[in-house]
Amino acid sequence: MSPKSYRTKEVVTGAVVALMFLLSLPAWSISSESSRMNLLIQQLKDEHWQGRRDAAVAMGQSQPARKAEIGALAEALKDQDSRVRRAAAEALGKAGAKGKGAVPALIAALGDPDAPTRQSAAKALGCIAPKGRVAVSALARMVEDADPHVRESAAVALGEFQANRRVAI
Repeated sequence: MSPKSYRTKEVVTGAVVALMFLLSLPAWSISSESSRMNLLIQQLKDEHWQGRRDAAVAMGQSQPARKAEIGALAEALKDQDSRVRRAAAEALGKAGAKGKGAVPALIAALGDPDAPTRQSAAKALGCIAPKGRVAVSALARMVEDADPHVRESAAVALGEFQANRRVAI
């Protein structure tokens, strides 16, 4: 084989390998994101509140969608630290309609002793806007909350239900 044809073969082989790599990227990215979310789910059980909070925040930035992610965040709404509970509620809100499995946990979080957590839970319910009167009833009660930020968030969430025509208010 001449040096010129060897070089051509080398370039073509390199191009084929590069093309194969590029074609494999979407599948690789998906499995990488799935692995990342699995690690974050484990991190929600960290012994330090900062690690648990950071995991919830990171999950929210990735917009959780799988049942396992939603379930882990719903469980984090019961965390001993209010900062973790608040971050979990915010992450669930970013999931949008995919977070509907967490609605019972978010409704329970409306009774949290921490006002910013109640506020985040109300906002999350507005973002998820599930069908049904249970969430609307819970949010309607929150319009009477002692904290003005919670009242405002509950009113905005109720407006989301009306805007989405999920329930007549």
